[in-house]
Amino acid sequence: VEGVWGGAGLSATALTALLSAHTERIHHEDLAPDSRLWGRQVDDERYALIARAMPPHRHTEVVDVHLILRRGPDVLLARRAGTGYADGLLHMPSGHAEDGEDVREAMIREAAEEIGVDLEPEELRVALVMQHRGPGGGARMGWFFVAEHDP
Repeated sequence: VEGVWGGAGLSATALTALLSAHTERIHHEDLAPDSRLWGRQVDDERYALIARAMPPHRHTEVVDVHLILRRGPDVLLARRAGTGYADGLLHMPSGHAEDGEDVREAMIREAAEEIGVDLEPEELRVALVMQHRGPGGGARMGWFFVAEHDP
């Protein structure tokens, strides 16, 4: 129970504005100004406000992995094909982490699937991790790994 009693306190509008950024839902009920309820005649604002806290925000970004595969001074680039995104362009071997998959596991799997290279986790060094927006505007997390490979 809150209100503006005798000129002191927060109005329902002010309290709702303060809480709105931190709550999922706010329910406001004005309380009756019945003198039997309050023990005297009232003409100020009295209300009950129930605010439901927002659930914690979890990251939901797509996690993509990219491999900078080096052999001496050379870096492997592959022509994208059949992906529906940037087909025909050159890019490093890359892909997405599957649900429950560690980023290193994802990179090892993608390297095997895309270019037939079998890597061990200790061969991968993290070069860069960055948050970015994908073509559709959705949040993404990009992991870039470096590995030396000389078959």
